[in-house]
Amino acid sequence: MTLYDTHLSKAQEFYDEGNYEAARHALAHALDANPPQGDTRAHALLAFTYRRLEFDDEALKLFEICVNANPTPNVRAELALILAEKGCASQRALDLANSAASEDPDINAAYLARFLVYAKRGEYLPALKDLKSAIRRGADYPDNQAFELIRDWCQKFCDDSCYEDAFNLSNEVADFFASFDFYILNARLADFAQKPRIAVDYYKRALAFLRQGNQMRIDILEAIARIAV
Repeated sequence: MTLYDTHLSKAQEFYDEGNYEAARHALAHALDANPPQGDTRAHALLAFTYRRLEFDDEALKLFEICVNANPTPNVRAELALILAEKGCASQRALDLANSAASEDPDINAAYLARFLVYAKRGEYLPALKDLKSAIRRGADYPDNQAFELIRDWCQKFCDDSCYEDAFNLSNEVADFFASFDFYILNARLADFAQKPRIAVDYYKRALAFLRQGNQMRIDILEAIARIAV
């Protein structure tokens, strides 16, 4: 094993343990140990390490080097995600994400990147489909953050009296985010879109989260009664 491989192996151990500072120092030694020409393993691992340390500008530069020299699916997906996180809705970010997902369908960063690109473009339905795909593959995206985002998108449709579009958007995640807030949102949008049976169904699901005598529970029962009239 060469000195380069020794430092690289140690850096990978530190990275896997979550000790990113130690990984960064080990990778610096690896890069000083005359890596074989065209070998970008240390550059790629350092780029991912910078990501964990939230040095995104440094990571971006290294991912660009790796994409040009050895464009693995992970590298392409992460570069696409950085570009998307920086508010870039470019075709390049989308192409990188698409090619990474096509080669390795289990990389959640590719779907997160597409989610952000589509969201930036205002293409909310495909954005939500990719968000679900990313979460299914292990991406960490909090339910409350998803709720606020989807609620805001639905509000835009409602402001334009596009209630059917708002309902279709919320319905895309109706059973994916099984929370009280989402059930209430889905119920109200179904009501606005004149889908009474669906509205009642979601209101009833929301009731399971509330105790007897709770004012919100009373409000929901009144809403169900109003729809049933």
